[in-house]
Amino acid sequence: MDSRTKRFELRLNAHEKEVLKERAAKAGVSVSDLVRLALVYSDRLTVRTIDISPLRDLCYELTKQGTNLNQFMRFLNTYGGDAYNRVAAKQLIENIGDMILRIGDAMAAFEREAERGGILIVHPPEDEDDL
Repeated sequence: MDSRTKRFELRLNAHEKEVLKERAAKAGVSVSDLVRLALVYSDRLTVRTIDISPLRDLCYELTKQGTNLNQFMRFLNTYGGDAYNRVAAKQLIENIGDMILRIGDAMAAFEREAERGGILIVHPPEDEDDL
């Protein structure tokens, strides 16, 4: 057998590392052997993924709307707004803010549930121009 001279780096959180160590110990092999056996030599590898980019896009759009409404409120406060209903505009801003928070909470709960089910969540790279 060829000697193993090539390295591969894998980043894990603390929980993932513990799971790998426990599974390797249970199988009586090293973590390296476990990963190698599972990924290189097993035909039973199934990775289930969910693309959450539509939810992220929705959250981003809601944030933009909240920003627009906030600018509108500043305009009204600066220049007066007798022609506009300030209470309704403020309520709309608060509703959008609440919706953004609920979507964020739902996304976090969705990710936790998916992880419990062994499903990998795909996080699209964030465009720095959007921040």
